[in-house]
Amino acid sequence: MTTRVAIRFVDHNGKPTDDYIDGIPVVAVNIYVGLTYQSTPGQVAEATKLTKRFDALVDTGANTTMITKGVAGNLTPLRAVPTQNQAEPGVGSVYGAVVQIDGLDRPYPIEVGLANLIPGLAMLLGRDMISKYRLVFDTPNKEFYLENTDQIGF
Repeated sequence: MTTRVAIRFVDHNGKPTDDYIDGIPVVAVNIYVGLTYQSTPGQVAEATKLTKRFDALVDTGANTTMITKGVAGNLTPLRAVPTQNQAEPGVGSVYGAVVQIDGLDRPYPIEVGLANLIPGLAMLLGRDMISKYRLVFDTPNKEFYLENTDQIGF
């Protein structure tokens, strides 16, 4: 069964826009941050019930899903890792999380990084999550969505 979730566009103030050139592509994402390496399947299932919903930037240029300090809160990171972005190299914090694109299949336990993001956005979806779906960015037909299908082998 195929399920689609529309990619919406917002301006730099977070307001909806039809401008797919200058607009920021976002989808609603449910996330819980605070898993550890020792988390059991039962704890992951319980964490899924505690998710919060945020709009997340769909970022095909990012390897990893990232969150802001506001989403991480006062949690202790799992570890620190070297980072490389367009601005400068550094060290970043990594957290255990459960992430689900609202309206698509199931939540996935993944690691997320901490980053300073575009003001007004609490997270971005990197290719670690995007690659679980078909991404359609068809500008001539103005169709923008993420889709899960039985044909995608994840």
